[in-house]
Amino acid sequence: MSPTLPTHACRVCGAAPTPAFTLPVLGRNVHYFECMRCAYLQTETPTWLDEAYARSIGDADTGIMLRNRSNVARVALALTALARVGGRVLDVGGGYGILVRMLRDVGIDAYWSDKHCDNLLARGFEDGGGPYDLLTAFEVLEHLVHPVEELRAWLARGASVLVSTELAPERAVLTPDWWYLVPEHGQHIGFFRRPTLEWVARELGCEVATDGCSTHLFTRQRAIARRWTLLRPLTRLAPRWAASRLTSRTMTDFAAARRKHAGPPPAANPSSSVQERGQ
Repeated sequence: MSPTLPTHACRVCGAAPTPAFTLPVLGRNVHYFECMRCAYLQTETPTWLDEAYARSIGDADTGIMLRNRSNVARVALALTALARVGGRVLDVGGGYGILVRMLRDVGIDAYWSDKHCDNLLARGFEDGGGPYDLLTAFEVLEHLVHPVEELRAWLARGASVLVSTELAPERAVLTPDWWYLVPEHGQHIGFFRRPTLEWVARELGCEVATDGCSTHLFTRQRAIARRWTLLRPLTRLAPRWAASRLTSRTMTDFAAARRKHAGPPPAANPSSSVQERGQ
């Protein structure tokens, strides 16, 4: 390794990584490194995250609505594999609350959590603690400084965690213009490959199943990983199947919100009651 480059341990497995390339990130030249042990690709220690999260959702995220529509199907399929279609779901890194609202609209009991974003669309359904049947973290892993520890904490709250993150190309074909790096917003700081997912699963003592592209399931139960893999070709049908077994929460959530904002009924005026009785 060139003595002029900073050295940074792999943030997944702790091995010494190899320099890959340098890109401009928010006005600074940032070195990217690849780990030869777990295949993780990472930036140097990110010192720019406060600046990067000044705006939680980047202007270039034009796929946010399409992605959330697809994620409804992914969650429904995962709950089907868990045999818990009526179970509780926590969406970690839930952004504006789009997915939580969409899940509740099809009847899934979903809740929101996000350290960097305001909940605009799923207010009243923030994480209130307690166990969950499924945690989801869509487009979150690539943002994390310590992804293994975050996954460990999630698995402590639910036995299965469904995540999405685009797997990096193999080292031989990876180029600095890979679209998922998006250095202009500075939020993507770590990138997984299949060996990375497998290393993390071994470290956490769980199973991992992947579609080989962008969707991955970490679970404590091997049978669930196998069932999810078998059911995955039916992903597009999962919301319809789930909806046939669930009742939309749209109107019950509406009624709950109205009751919350209405407050307690006004107290009766004793004097007026006496006057009315006198009439």
